[in-house]
Amino acid sequence: MQERITIDIPNFAAMDDDQVAGHILTRVVDGRWSHLTRSLMQRLQATKLDLNSHWASTWQGWECPCCQRPKASIARVTADGVLLCKLVWHHDHLGDFAKTLLRPVKELDGSDDERARRQVAHTLVFPLVERFAATLVCEDCNNADADVKSALAPDIDRWFSFSPDEISRFIRVRANERHELDVDAARSAWQAAEPVYRDRASFARLLAERVNAGRHDREAYGAGQVDSSTNATMLYRMASEKGGPRSGLSEMEEALWARSRASEAHSVANRKGQRRRVVAPTAADFAAVCTANAASRPWLRAGEDWVCAICERSKFEATRRGNSGKFGARIQQLRDFCVEESPENLAWRRRAHDIPLIFGAHRTYAVCQDCRSIVVEAGKVVPGIGEDALRPADLRALIGEPTPHARHQVDRAELAEAVAASATWRSAAKDYWAHFNEASDARASVAVFARQFGTPRARELALVRHEERFDLAPGTARERFGWLVSEGIRLIALAKQDRQRMGDE
Repeated sequence: MQERITIDIPNFAAMDDDQVAGHILTRVVDGRWSHLTRSLMQRLQATKLDLNSHWASTWQGWECPCCQRPKASIARVTADGVLLCKLVWHHDHLGDFAKTLLRPVKELDGSDDERARRQVAHTLVFPLVERFAATLVCEDCNNADADVKSALAPDIDRWFSFSPDEISRFIRVRANERHELDVDAARSAWQAAEPVYRDRASFARLLAERVNAGRHDREAYGAGQVDSSTNATMLYRMASEKGGPRSGLSEMEEALWARSRASEAHSVANRKGQRRRVVAPTAADFAAVCTANAASRPWLRAGEDWVCAICERSKFEATRRGNSGKFGARIQQLRDFCVEESPENLAWRRRAHDIPLIFGAHRTYAVCQDCRSIVVEAGKVVPGIGEDALRPADLRALIGEPTPHARHQVDRAELAEAVAASATWRSAAKDYWAHFNEASDARASVAVFARQFGTPRARELALVRHEERFDLAPGTARERFGWLVSEGIRLIALAKQDRQRMGDE
């Protein structure tokens, strides 16, 4: 006997705060929509909110294991009126020290299997060296560790980290305020921990020497196996199979987190017209940036003559001083799209989804970190809009005349207008990726059945699966499926060519 259950997939992006807060999926998490957050904004008279993903992923009654404060006492307001709701992972920097001793796996001359065995050995080193496991704590406790180490320098080793229990001994806790530090208590904690720390650092050197010599390589099999026997996994697979690639099921999690997070304290908007002091990097500063990007594939493959596809600044011109005082630059990626021109493709796609703009291909392009940050900022205007939020022309118009060695200045009102104007573009991009996934899935289903049966039989079995998933007009299923498989082959090849062109493959 079969039992039928109907579940409505929530559209978190379209819900108001009370609707999100009342949904069953939000009972054990938090966000800018929660009653707790809204009451804190009002009680502490905050005008902006900075709420990170770790805060959002924990329940509203969570308490810090260091200071024992609940969330309602952890949140505090900055001088700029920003409510900080931030949790971070506090980890033992002894693991980072061990990492500096281990030879990077990518430098090995052996086979992929040999590198894989060495990578497994690397992962085994860190738990043996570290004094404590990574622990989720409030940002104030994590900052207390860094601040007190600065106060004790140079008498404390740079790779030492206080454990959560040790931090609790030298902080003086008050609700909704930074911790006060007892430097003498911290010094006593360091002196008590130093012998064990020195011993473990020596052990890290010994173990790294053995691992680098290949004496602890470890074979691992079955890493790709997935436990599909749990109720949650089985239900998700059945729902995904029935809904298909176009269902909102795969986007539900990201939509919730986009609706939950907030980062109004870190904004590139509202800066247009402000006078800025621009400091150009020296040749030595730029050389240090290039060295820091030595392991960055986008930076290396860009070459010396690269310019950003949007603002047309060179690597040197995109290098700027950050809040820490250090110079930095990164090369990142965005996507552009080509309008579909094939009459056959347009006819099939409009039959199921009649939208005004249809894309038939995508193309990745390289940009500086400041251009991409505008897309990130657009996600704060409309949470959950994704990577394909703005057209290249929109980005150029928002930036205007770019300034070398400085962040782009973007007016928030103009950004909101650009986001609204690009709605058709975003809808077309979303439909393109849904079509991409649907076509790839059709091609993959034939390939899966072909492993057990011949190609004609595989296509028939995949066709049956296709008919079960979609409400198709009589007589069109076979023709549509044949077209969809052909599209899958085309789009998969296109994506591979795009990755090769960008040096990702």
